[in-house]
Amino acid sequence: MLFLCLSFLLTFVYRYIILLHIQKKGDDKLSPRTGRPTTDPKTKQMPIRFSESDIMKLEYCSEKTGKSQAEIVRIGVDKVYKELKEKE
Repeated sequence: MLFLCLSFLLTFVYRYIILLHIQKKGDDKLSPRTGRPTTDPKTKQMPIRFSESDIMKLEYCSEKTGKSQAEIVRIGVDKVYKELKEKE
C-alpha cells in the first residue's frame, strides 16, 4: 500500500515537472490555442436561452446532419438572413 502511494506521488510530481518545463520552454513558440487555421474565426460568444423543444430540435438536426449544434444555429441564421435580403 505504501509503495502504491509513493509510486502515485512520484508519477504525479514527475508529470507536473514535465508540464512546467514544457510551458516555460514553449511560451514563445506555441499559441495558447492550437488548431487548424480558419478564414472565418469564431471569436464572439452569445448566450442564448432555448426551450426544451428547441433543444430537442437542435439535437435532432445535429445528429441527422453530423454537424455541431453551433453550426446548425449558424446555418439557420444564414437562411433567415438570405430570406430577408431577398425581400428587400
